[in-house]
Amino acid sequence: MAVLKSAEDGINFLDNQGAKYKSIDIKLSGFFIGGASASTMYQGKPMVRIDSESVRSPHCEIRQDEDGAFYIRPIGPVEQGQIPMKKNEWSRLSDRNASIKINGNIELIFNKK
Repeated sequence: MAVLKSAEDGINFLDNQGAKYKSIDIKLSGFFIGGASASTMYQGKPMVRIDSESVRSPHCEIRQDEDGAFYIRPIGPVEQGQIPMKKNEWSRLSDRNASIKINGNIELIFNKK
């Protein structure tokens, strides 16, 4: 399991009813991240929505393997460690406290438990 946090002031995650959260527990093996207007499901997988209209829907897909490692497949602009990630290619996130930036300005942090 992991916790996904927004590092930006004013950027939150939205639940199905529109309530806002600064962090969410990740208990899913795979999901998409999308913007505020995204549906809650995409291609049969949950969509984690970010309270921002500048985020594509979907913006990226994330999966967790059996060993606990997270992998990301960017659909829109995503950076890890200030390095742009290749679109539509799976890349492993750093093992603990991984940080990604969406659109160059929304930082999300994965804290593995």
